[in-house]
Amino acid sequence: MDISLVSTLPITFTEMKEAYDSLADDLSRQIFNKRIQFAYTQTEQSKFELGSLSTYEYPPIFNDIVFLKHWEPYQKAIANLANPKIIIYGCGQFGQAIFHMLKNIKEIIFCAQSYKETPFIEDCPVISPQQLIKDFSNLPIIIASMDYFEDIIDFLISKGIDKNNIISYFSTNILIPSLQTVSFQEKLAKYIDPFIIIYNYTKNGSLIFEYIENIDTDTCFINNRFEIGSIFGKNIMSSKDFLDYYSNSSIILSLKEFAMDFLLIDFLRFNQINMHNILYYFDFQKVQKAQYFDENIIHFNNNEVFVDVGVLNGITSIIFAQKANYIYKKIYLFEPATQSANITQLILDSYNIKNFELFNIGLWNKKDILQFQICNNAGANHIDSSGDVVIDVDTLDNIFINTSTHREIPTFIKMDIEGAELAALQGGEQLIRKYKPKLAICVYHKLEDVIIILNWIKSINPAYIFYLRHYSLFAGETVLYCV
Repeated sequence: MDISLVSTLPITFTEMKEAYDSLADDLSRQIFNKRIQFAYTQTEQSKFELGSLSTYEYPPIFNDIVFLKHWEPYQKAIANLANPKIIIYGCGQFGQAIFHMLKNIKEIIFCAQSYKETPFIEDCPVISPQQLIKDFSNLPIIIASMDYFEDIIDFLISKGIDKNNIISYFSTNILIPSLQTVSFQEKLAKYIDPFIIIYNYTKNGSLIFEYIENIDTDTCFINNRFEIGSIFGKNIMSSKDFLDYYSNSSIILSLKEFAMDFLLIDFLRFNQINMHNILYYFDFQKVQKAQYFDENIIHFNNNEVFVDVGVLNGITSIIFAQKANYIYKKIYLFEPATQSANITQLILDSYNIKNFELFNIGLWNKKDILQFQICNNAGANHIDSSGDVVIDVDTLDNIFINTSTHREIPTFIKMDIEGAELAALQGGEQLIRKYKPKLAICVYHKLEDVIIILNWIKSINPAYIFYLRHYSLFAGETVLYCV
């Protein structure tokens, strides 16, 4: 989900104004302005202001009030640290959320590269990384950055910081500083005992954080080394006791089969394959403004043909099927990463999704073979001239119009393909011009996308009405709706 830091195309004021004037409502124009502000400034403040316009209904983990209520174990663990002071490394959304959670527990010092821009936050000093190393190396340090998590930890340890003083806000073992990893993907086995985490979904379709007191016992945190009672509402027991107790459950059968992948550092495969057991318990119909499916913008009939471009694990197609009450004509999915495509097939089958066709190719502006980069985070896989694998790509027009094979004409196309959206749309020019399918296109991977993509679509079919919606607390997940 990376966002390019350098715009590759010059943008004129005329082009910018054309895109702005094409937007249909005030919220869209606000999001546009904040995206442009972020593109030019790249500051935490501009990222915060963009995130404040999000329309996504966040799970409680991202809701400040519920966050503070249900992360009491985290507060208690920090309170038990001997030092009265603590460093929060990162001044963004998560850093400030942690501040509000801990402000009455510890004396807080922020640390950030942007310390000169923002010397104080809530009357707390903001120091440089160099000053942290020089004057505060003995303090506990909470890493509050998701994007640079591993880089920060590597930097601190390279400067002599004891890893036992490093607490990652995002790590699976947040409350156990002595088990923090330098690199979760590559150095797992070196730093921690084997463990398994089952994701935070429960059988009745609710997140654990909504009712920790009544937690479903199928959702557990296993740790072979520490028996520490209760963290984040997850029941904790030894691996042996857990496997003995749940030996016949479908979750455990899946975990048994793939646990070694996890312990052998193939975390991605473990993670995604288990989704067909775990995400099954979450009812996406409850999310009225789900990304790509804002109900004030996107409306369905009984003959929808959904095209899911960049599927990752198929969840977006499952949401579509649920939103359409399982009454639709066809789902077409495009995923060039073979492993993700295989996992998608597994997940769609487990949801009993019907009438779909999965293409193990990418979409582009011409039929070709391209280099493709496979990333540890499968959501960041992307076309790259120095990529480590090759993939087949084709065009929307070739697949749906210029073909002797009968396929249904798309009525709704969603794209999230890491910066290749414009090329893929250009490969569907005939389709867009003639049939005007509904579009939900990610326009955040490149800074110029929000302008270039909107103006290009309008030039092909000026009958479209355009909306922008934002779906994260960060700079990513901005979607252009065209209806």
